[in-house]
Amino acid sequence: MATFLHGKNTRVIFSNPVANASYDISQFFNSADVSTAVEPTETTAFLNGGAKTYIAGIKDGQISLSGMYEGSSTGIDAIINTAIANSADEAVIVFPDSATATSTSSIDAHCYMARGIETKYDLKSPVTGVVATDMTIQADGGVWAGRGQYIPNTVASGVGTFTTPARQHLSATTNGGLLVMGVLSLTGTTPTVSLSFQHSQDGVTWVSPTGGTLATESGVGTTVSNLTGTIYQYTRLSYTLGGTSPTAIIYFGLARY
Repeated sequence: MATFLHGKNTRVIFSNPVANASYDISQFFNSADVSTAVEPTETTAFLNGGAKTYIAGIKDGQISLSGMYEGSSTGIDAIINTAIANSADEAVIVFPDSATATSTSSIDAHCYMARGIETKYDLKSPVTGVVATDMTIQADGGVWAGRGQYIPNTVASGVGTFTTPARQHLSATTNGGLLVMGVLSLTGTTPTVSLSFQHSQDGVTWVSPTGGTLATESGVGTTVSNLTGTIYQYTRLSYTLGGTSPTAIIYFGLARY
C-alpha cells in the first residue's frame, strides 16, 4: 500500500556560501513547489509515419516558495536580500517529510536539491490579509532528487565523533553529485564542531570523495560542493563535537548526478 505524506512537515534549508551561512527557513513559508524538467528536442524527419519524434534535451528546474513576510534582522527579508546582493549561487534543500533524526540510528530521508540564483522575490501586502512573500530559485544545473538528514541538537549532543547511518545506494556512480552540508547552531562552553562527508565501497572502510570541490565544514556555516567522478555505493556524514556540553543543529543533502 502506498504511503503518503502531509505537507505540514516540509522542511526547507537555504544556504548562502558567500556569507558562510545557512538557515532553516521553514517557519516563513507554507508552500514549496519543486519543478524539474527536460527540454524535448524535436527530431521529426520525412516519412516518419505522420508523428513528431523527440529526444531528451537540456535538464532544467526551479524551486518556488511562498509564505509570510518577516522583516527583522534574522527574518526572511534580511536572509533573501543578503543573498540577492551577491551574484553567486545559493543552495536550497526541500525535505517533504522534515528529515528530522530522532536518534543517531535514524535513517536519512528523501529530498530535492538545487544550486541557483534568486530570480524573483516578491512582497505582497493586501489590505485584508497577512503580508506575504514569494521567491523563486532558478536552478543552475538542474533540480535533483537526493537523500539527507536534519539532525537536531537533541541528537547532535555530547563530546565525540558520530556518524549518520550508512546509506546503501543501488551501486556506485561515476558522474559526481551535489553535496550541501552545514551547521545551523552550536551551543555549549567553548564548543567546536566539524563535518566530513564520507563514502565506502563495502560499508566498512570509509574515506572522503576526492573529486570536485569537496570541503569539510567547521563551526556554524555551510559548504556547497560539486563532486566529480566516482561516489561509492555507501555514503554517510561524520560529525565531531568538542568542548563542554556541546550541542549542534546539523544538516546535509546529497544528490547523485
